[in-house]
Amino acid sequence: MAVECITVCFPFKLQGVEYRTKLHTPLTRKENIVIFSLPFNSLIRVNSEKAYSVKYIVTEKKEADVMKILYQIIIEFKSINDAIDFFNTPVVHVSYSETTLLQNLDEKLAEASDILEKTGQSWKKKRKTEVDEEGYFTC
Repeated sequence: MAVECITVCFPFKLQGVEYRTKLHTPLTRKENIVIFSLPFNSLIRVNSEKAYSVKYIVTEKKEADVMKILYQIIIEFKSINDAIDFFNTPVVHVSYSETTLLQNLDEKLAEASDILEKTGQSWKKKRKTEVDEEGYFTC
């Protein structure tokens, strides 16, 4: 079963009302993973009780000799109940941030992890242990 409509909430208001629109796009769910596509590139968030991870994939689709770019979004929920709730009432909140900021953050996290590994190795000192006269180990 596939749902054909998703509600997209934008991060701005028009005349004091949050702007929402319904987008016709196929939504598919398998276990705790929900997949859909958007015609624009943006970070999204969904209402979920537990944590979830989002993966963004750029795909090209040819329609009537015109290449169309679609942004496929894969959401993996930690709870299958959250996936079912989202699939039954698909509401997506669009973020102001760009997806390039997310990629830069991943690079910075990898760089920080490498630095921590290098400094962690220098912190480990080999202690010299000796056996004293009574047979006990001392550092």
